[in-house]
Amino acid sequence: RPTGARLRRAATSLPPRPRYWLRWLLVIAVVLGIIGAIAYAMIASATWVRATIRSQDDAEAASSVHTVYPNPVACDAAQLNVAVDAPKETTVGAGMSIEATLTNEGGDACLLDIGGASLGAVINSGDQTVWTSTTCPAEPTERPLLVDVGESARASLTWSGMSTAAGCSPSEPAPDPTPSPETSAAQDPSASPGASASPSPSPVNPNVAAAGTYRLHLQLDGTDITGEQVFLIQ
Repeated sequence: RPTGARLRRAATSLPPRPRYWLRWLLVIAVVLGIIGAIAYAMIASATWVRATIRSQDDAEAASSVHTVYPNPVACDAAQLNVAVDAPKETTVGAGMSIEATLTNEGGDACLLDIGGASLGAVINSGDQTVWTSTTCPAEPTERPLLVDVGESARASLTWSGMSTAAGCSPSEPAPDPTPSPETSAAQDPSASPGASASPSPSPVNPNVAAAGTYRLHLQLDGTDITGEQVFLIQ
């Protein structure tokens, strides 16, 4: 009959039972991991496909949209800041050059015509208009420019020193002075000794602005866009 020590030795010598439940748990975990990876891959692929299709649709929609820009309108004189650069004095018959800078201070871009028929200079003396550049507009008569907000357009106007009454044809040179009858008598030996010779002055062109004080301002399509600037003709 085996003793207690032998029974203990026999019990300890028996092989341990395999833990099948642990193996099943490991298999189940692996299977679930594979299923989860496949599901994640399918979801990620579907999300990528959906995002790709959406971006293609957005790009196609953007390419089919045509932006409609409003037609620019003429600049309002009240939205223009006009600076004038002209000499303070000149000489009789010399004329002068007038530089104008027009800046768009409105809220939108606009069309500004600075041609000779639209942008004009007016010179007055007293209550009389001496010269208006648009009466005989310089070329180009039309010069429309699209001026953006804050941008400027520059133009140059030239006054010849003649009044508007001279017309639009170029001024002709003054004729040479002709001797007066008194001068002819002095050169004639048969003239009486008491005759005196007085030379005749050269004729003066009445269309040339005489010496005096004048006022200058600018107009756009007949509307005053600057105040008056005083200058002298000496």
